[in-house]
Amino acid sequence: MAKLKLILIAVLFVGVVGYLIYSGLQETTVYYHTVDEVLAGQAHDGGRGVRVTGTVVPGSVRRAADELAMDFQIADQADRPALTVHYQGVIPDNFKEGMAVVVEGDLKPGRREFDAATILLKCPSKYEKAPEQS
Repeated sequence: MAKLKLILIAVLFVGVVGYLIYSGLQETTVYYHTVDEVLAGQAHDGGRGVRVTGTVVPGSVRRAADELAMDFQIADQADRPALTVHYQGVIPDNFKEGMAVVVEGDLKPGRREFDAATILLKCPSKYEKAPEQS
């Protein structure tokens, strides 16, 4: 009888911990999309955040006088339609035009605009050897 109680308590404990992990992951899930998916209406945030990846379109960056607000456009490729991003906050030091970025925030239904809460800069996928000095 004591062995059965111990097994039931262990099963209950594992079930509760599993449920807490599952529900915690569901609440913090952020969907990841490309610019083309967003513009095609395939991205839906479901009340949660959305992450969009793209390249900053050259010539599209507009910074406010206080340097804490910025509007820019991102696209999957140079010849593809772009998504306008509004960002308010500290701008990463390495941010520049033509760079691959991931923006996280809210997608406004029916608009081609995105309110970003976070900007993440993507690392280059390959590194080149520094030129040798002679």
